[in-house]
Amino acid sequence: MRKNRRWRVPVAAGFLAVYVVCMVLCTYPVGLRYRDSFQNAFQEKQAEARRILRQLEESAEDGADDAFVRSRCQYLLGTLLSYGSGYQQFSGAVYDAEGRKVTEAESRLGISFGYPYGAYHEPVAWPVRDYLTEEETEELAKYVELAYKELHKSVKAWNGQEPPDETVQYRFTIYVSSRYREPYGIFVQKLRFERREGAEQEPVKDSLTGAAVSSLTTGDGSGKMHHYYMTDEKIMWQWGNTEAPEGSGWIRTEPDMGNMFPYLAGGYGVWKRWEENAYLHGFPEETEDADLKVCENGQGLLPGAEGRGRTRISLPLNEAPSGYSLLLAYDSHPWMAAVDDMKYIYLICLGLMGVCMCATIRKAEKLYRQQILLEENRRDFTNAMAHELKTPLGVIRGFAENLLEKIHEEKREYYLRQIIGQTDEMDRLAEEMITISRMDSDQMVLQKELLSFGELVREELERIRVVTEEHSIRVEIAAEEEWMFEGDRSFLSRAVRNLVSNAVDHNVPGGNIWVHVEPGVCSIENSGEPLTEEQLAHAFELFYKGEESRRHMGLGLYLARRILKLHGLTLEIGNTKRGVKVVIRS
Repeated sequence: MRKNRRWRVPVAAGFLAVYVVCMVLCTYPVGLRYRDSFQNAFQEKQAEARRILRQLEESAEDGADDAFVRSRCQYLLGTLLSYGSGYQQFSGAVYDAEGRKVTEAESRLGISFGYPYGAYHEPVAWPVRDYLTEEETEELAKYVELAYKELHKSVKAWNGQEPPDETVQYRFTIYVSSRYREPYGIFVQKLRFERREGAEQEPVKDSLTGAAVSSLTTGDGSGKMHHYYMTDEKIMWQWGNTEAPEGSGWIRTEPDMGNMFPYLAGGYGVWKRWEENAYLHGFPEETEDADLKVCENGQGLLPGAEGRGRTRISLPLNEAPSGYSLLLAYDSHPWMAAVDDMKYIYLICLGLMGVCMCATIRKAEKLYRQQILLEENRRDFTNAMAHELKTPLGVIRGFAENLLEKIHEEKREYYLRQIIGQTDEMDRLAEEMITISRMDSDQMVLQKELLSFGELVREELERIRVVTEEHSIRVEIAAEEEWMFEGDRSFLSRAVRNLVSNAVDHNVPGGNIWVHVEPGVCSIENSGEPLTEEQLAHAFELFYKGEESRRHMGLGLYLARRILKLHGLTLEIGNTKRGVKVVIRS
């Protein structure tokens, strides 16, 4: 049987093939959408890069020193590469007119502010690696990620909903030297605010500066203002000096979060992917041709196409080549983005496919088992019929051989009666076999009509009246109310005949048969010997005999039960105080 179950493999393979084809067809338009989106993003980066180059030219014309230009380049590169995804990432390097690299994109500390005091009012940035260790960098990046999450949570809460009762903010503070233009200290604070409309609140002091921080005010979409009072403040992380610098040579400000770590807004993992992508780093120190538009791996690549490329962008000013140029590198994978976007659909469809496949296999196995069982039943039926026919055939042969001898007339008559009786037995078996064969046929159609169960029972008892009188068996019929039922007369007569015959064949001489009919129930009880537990368990099996005295009981009950089941009826058998009873129920 296991060999015959090898069909499971091609069925599973077929389902898997259909699943793969369907998922490919579903993913294809999503991939095209991402490809177009990436292409548009790349074109936007090109336009932004040209704007950056113009600003660099303007800064150079103002006579800014190299350190300031380099810091300005870092900040502008951070602005260029602030947003993106894990499947389309950019990087870049700025070159001067001589083709020498000024700086390249990397994780950085950036600020942008204008105070009435201080030495500068321009955005500047510093490479993180020049000040922080790798461990410190990753720890600071994780706090920046937490700040983004809290920001997104706040935006979601305020979007058309009731303002939250409590909000959390992460504040980043940088102390900067105005003279040397470098960071002096970095602090990360976690602030907790509680909404209290119109209520007074005792100010909570900022542990970093000692100043009292009472509240923050924000408005919702309707224009209504809401007041939040700080209830808790804690320094979560710090670098550099633990005390605020003294003197006017130091400036305290907040960094530009979007300019600190490229792609960190997309999550810590996206930033790490950018950091560890070697293709997006390691730009050459010099370029051979400042006017080169597309170089190296970018040769022949369309902007925004899938894959990797490096495109050199220079800025013509007044129809003259720019002094600065930008080498923009990109790494885009729209089809991987589509697969990631569809992953939950893949899982759901895979689960549905698994359910359908299992249901199909179970259904097929059920049909297969039914077919095997049917074949086994047919084989057993054939063998059993052959065995059953051997007995009357052997008796007929024995009595026929005796008739060939010279015997008395009395014995001749006895032998002939036995031969006729065995022939009738064979005829009965043949009729039952034909009936079972008809029921196994798919073309069998019941010819239903309105019948009286009590009338059927009376007809069959009248048919065997000679036998009951011969064995002195008394029959009592009680039918208080007729049970009218729609069914096939020929089949139901056969079922009732078998039940009545069993009641007679397995009764004691001079016994009784009690028949009770009421709507929905018909019982036939005799005064025969009770059945054993084994006989009750196997009573409805094909050709089950049990003891020799109960010969053919199995065939009769088996056939009766099948006929009744076709009509939506059940057949029960059990022992009573008086004997054995079968019950037909609707």
